[in-house]
Amino acid sequence: MEELNIVFDKESPQEKDSVINIIANMECDRKIVYKFIIGKDSIWNTVRQFSDSNIYKWHPKEDGKYIIMVQAKYKGESKPFNAIAKCDYIIGENDEKLIKNVYLNKDDLNLGEKLEVVVESTKFPLMFRYWIREDSNWSMLKDYCTENIVSFTVKKSGIQELLVECKSLNSTSEYDDFATAVYKVNSIDNIEIVDFKCLTNDIICNEELIFNVEAVYSEERNILYKFIKINPQGECECIQNYSSKNMVCYKENKSGEYKLLCLVKDIYSQNEFDDRAVLKFVVKPYKDIVIRKFTANLNSPQMCETPIELKINAEGGQELLYRFKIEGKHSENSGYTRSSTYLWNPMLKGKYKIEASVKDVSSEEEYEDISYIDYNIEENFNKEPITIEKVILDKGNNVVKGQEVIIRVMSDGMDNARYSFIVRKNGIEKERIEYGSCNWTKFFPDEIGVYEIEVLAKHRYSSREYDSHFITYINSYSYIPANIDYVLYPIKESYIVGDEILIKVITENSKENLVKYILNINNQRVEETDFISDKSFMYVTKCSGVYNIEILAKNKNSDRDFDSKKEININVREAMPITNTKIKINDTDIKINETVTFTVESEGGQGVLYQFYLMNKDEWQLVQDYSRKNYYTFMPFNKGKYEILALSKSTYCKCAYEDYDILRFKV
Repeated sequence: MEELNIVFDKESPQEKDSVINIIANMECDRKIVYKFIIGKDSIWNTVRQFSDSNIYKWHPKEDGKYIIMVQAKYKGESKPFNAIAKCDYIIGENDEKLIKNVYLNKDDLNLGEKLEVVVESTKFPLMFRYWIREDSNWSMLKDYCTENIVSFTVKKSGIQELLVECKSLNSTSEYDDFATAVYKVNSIDNIEIVDFKCLTNDIICNEELIFNVEAVYSEERNILYKFIKINPQGECECIQNYSSKNMVCYKENKSGEYKLLCLVKDIYSQNEFDDRAVLKFVVKPYKDIVIRKFTANLNSPQMCETPIELKINAEGGQELLYRFKIEGKHSENSGYTRSSTYLWNPMLKGKYKIEASVKDVSSEEEYEDISYIDYNIEENFNKEPITIEKVILDKGNNVVKGQEVIIRVMSDGMDNARYSFIVRKNGIEKERIEYGSCNWTKFFPDEIGVYEIEVLAKHRYSSREYDSHFITYINSYSYIPANIDYVLYPIKESYIVGDEILIKVITENSKENLVKYILNINNQRVEETDFISDKSFMYVTKCSGVYNIEILAKNKNSDRDFDSKKEININVREAMPITNTKIKINDTDIKINETVTFTVESEGGQGVLYQFYLMNKDEWQLVQDYSRKNYYTFMPFNKGKYEILALSKSTYCKCAYEDYDILRFKV
């Protein structure tokens, strides 16, 4: 847009009835028409409609402060105008200005920031009115008041203008003086959600589900996140209102297909949200049930009447049921039980097929996983089979990659036993030690993952592949993930303000683990530590409410947000409830026209207040309202039966009373 200029043939101020030429000029190759408007005391008059003339002869008839406005547009243009210009002009005496200066806390702001305005005046008191211009439109910010300070949030980007009008308290004018200030509001970059995922590997009922959102935005901005859960019936539930936490945790107690809606916005944004994303996920009632191994402790073949232990190693589900079916010359069916082992004592020789099936107690299916083995029973067998009683791992089942693990076998074979060790990973054999008399071996896991260790045992003279075998698993990590075993803290009937909350965290491999503590009071985050080596945390309660402490633990080498998490909730009261309120009297022999003092004592509470009622002639009367005075002095003028009622409550308490006592006496 071209620039429109206004000039005068006479400088302001001038006397009334002067002839003043107002000259408008806009440099342009096209034909321009001009419109002249003159304003005074907030009243505008169009003195000439659009015409080719750019000069207007003005004959002001009254003293005052005028605003000259000229609109210009291209001839034939449909727009109201293409350019506009304004300037002030004074007719009469140039009185002393009331507004000395207008100060802004900053003149370059970002959208959503607070602009603070202070008006410096030459006299006091005055009345001030504030206007702002956004997108060429003036709107009143605050009507006339005596406050020379105003603050507001900028809601639109661009070059904006503030107008301050002021006048004396007894002035009848629309305004006596005015001043303007210009400021710039910068637009802010859009917030964009770039990642929304569930950090929990197994999404199942009654297990903590952790969702994390990542958004792109400039570092100096404060971003808020809101999470809304949508259940399979389409019902919505807000599980976290707008908060700076980009991670939300909750438990789902019903299976089904869910959606999680995340809304994100700048803390100063006027929008309901600046970006949003939806994550679909399925909550299963439990982990999928899988039979990892179905084994017999003794290798086939075996003799009749040899006890054989069948064992199922399964994972998943909530509460598993196991069934063993043996088909052959003598069939057996254990039915579904909670035992993962079955002792089979075959009585007849022959070939048998053994079926193992597993399902959850809540399942209506016949089975959720099934496995088979074939087994031969012979009538005679020369050598007593070797039975593995126990396999011991000196480092346990969780080790660090490259760490030495000693595997030791305990059996009933004494010197006649021979042992073989097989190591597998992902079903692939990685290492095998052939049969020997040594009942132990060393193993060094050189990769991260789950290793299957199978131990075979047989009699030294046995011709079978093995008499019995045992399978165990070793989990190899680049580090041992931290696991919070216990969170210890004093169990009290009631915590009150001023009490210490001291918690101690018990973890394995404590020296290798770091712990982070997050304290929330009434759903407001109050304190958050970094991951530190200290396994204890202490906080002195300062207010009442629900104290939620989240404890996150991870190994020093972990690249995850955390390896293990627990949380505790503690209710803190302002004070112990008031109990044992008792009224005591200084004299039991009460007479007419003699004073008697009633004193109240109670236990608990904080800043306890007392209120007294007196009953005389079957009517209760309030004689002393709530105050810190725990006594009331009374002089009876009539004989008879009286009652004194004392109510007590803590200062912070909003209820009518917490405890009371009544004393009856006779005058």
